[in-house]
Amino acid sequence: MNSASAILYLEARLLGPGKCAGRLAEVLRALGARVEARPCGREWCVSMGADQIAEVRHEGWVAAVAEFLRRKAAEAKDEEERRIIERALREVLYGTNRIWLYGVPLRVSYRPDTNALVIRYSPEREEELRRAYEALRERLGGGVTAGRRHVALKVPEALRELARRAAQGDQEAERFLRELRRYAEAHDKARGLAEGGLLKKLEEVLKPHAAVEGLVVDVGGVQTVVKVRAEVEVGAGAGSTPAAD
Repeated sequence: MNSASAILYLEARLLGPGKCAGRLAEVLRALGARVEARPCGREWCVSMGADQIAEVRHEGWVAAVAEFLRRKAAEAKDEEERRIIERALREVLYGTNRIWLYGVPLRVSYRPDTNALVIRYSPEREEELRRAYEALRERLGGGVTAGRRHVALKVPEALRELARRAAQGDQEAERFLRELRRYAEAHDKARGLAEGGLLKKLEEVLKPHAAVEGLVVDVGGVQTVVKVRAEVEVGAGAGSTPAAD
């Protein structure tokens, strides 16, 4: 690592037969990492960058990588190098703030002083920005906005649309919300925010919300008003079910 650049290069790699590498990639994907086995010369390999390493939430994996980073921090050449390694250690212990959604690697940030939640993707190339915007816009409609250098989810609009899609069986939406909540829990724990942190913000945005509308129904020539209630709750296994009051 070059301490002057303040960048940590962290990688995990396995080299071996294709069958072994393929099986490892399957296991890591089941644990949350987005990895693939690929040919590396005469062998196959599975490579993981810093974000992918932090995505794996297996207890043994987290403990082993954390111990490795603690040793590296103790061996750091200067304070800046130690600080960068310790930041990577926190991501391993508490999870990365990068969460994928419909093929887009979104970054999550939260400011406790303003209670502001920002979820955005800032690619280097304009073509990547366009593809990300189209992929998100197709599913989330007006819940997505784009600037010159980023695409972002509107809060709370996009998150509530994801909750609706998750309730209707969209597994990608359900996984994103689950990982976002997991990150919020780790974020608040790492910063000692027992109350009023990111998790509370998510609960306020995603709490069950209902809309009640009166419908006029003609029953045998007699009109009556039936109140129909539609409720959406995050993590529900099925779509909203109208119920007459």
